[in-house]
Amino acid sequence: MDVGVIVLTLVVGLFGVASAVLGFIAERTKLTWDDVDVDRFTGECDYPANPAYLLSLIAIPLLAVAMIIASLAGGCCGCCRPRHGASESKRVVGMIAAVLSWIAALLAGAFYANGAVWNLPVTRYDTTWCRLLRDGYFRLPALLSLAATALAIMSYAMLRARPPPAPTAPAAAGPPDPNPTSRRSRRLGKRSRSPRRNGPLLMVRGTGKRTSRFRRFLGTLWEDTVTVGHRTGSSSLLPRGVKHNQH
Repeated sequence: MDVGVIVLTLVVGLFGVASAVLGFIAERTKLTWDDVDVDRFTGECDYPANPAYLLSLIAIPLLAVAMIIASLAGGCCGCCRPRHGASESKRVVGMIAAVLSWIAALLAGAFYANGAVWNLPVTRYDTTWCRLLRDGYFRLPALLSLAATALAIMSYAMLRARPPPAPTAPAAAGPPDPNPTSRRSRRLGKRSRSPRRNGPLLMVRGTGKRTSRFRRFLGTLWEDTVTVGHRTGSSSLLPRGVKHNQH
């Protein structure tokens, strides 16, 4: 995983989870009917101070900081920053996740603000009844905070994702040889073929090198020989200019 994604996950996750934790704590400490002092004659509802009011006010900026960091890192939901080489499909998914994260964050902030108002230490006058938040009210913004944080992190990861490297195209090969055996034979024949030379070939033992001087001498000697010895009925090879002794 990319180092930037890890760092942003830790930072944004810290603020988002903190906001959600404060929401769950506010649910446990919000006002109940036992806390509200109701005067039936004057219609006064006295709401005392409680921790849920302060916790709700702190949860809102924590969630806002998490969303701002994720948006700036992702480039304004992927619209203000280059694509980082991400594919078009991942870029679209990242933008959708960013928009959904902001919608969830705004809903969570609205619920937190409403909960803070109804837990405000104040005296209200109502001729009918006093109002309180229902049970489980702060759980909804806490869950929305977690959802917004997760979507923001996913959006950033999608916008920074790089496509896998394209495989290198193989070199274009020529048409296949219909007869590879004959082609190999021709190549070997060209390699082993040597120019013909007249005369015998003399090899020096131990070195394997051709002795061109002796080859030219023997070739000249071979060309200058003649056939003699008609009298004896046999033929012999003598150099030109050598007389045959007649007995």
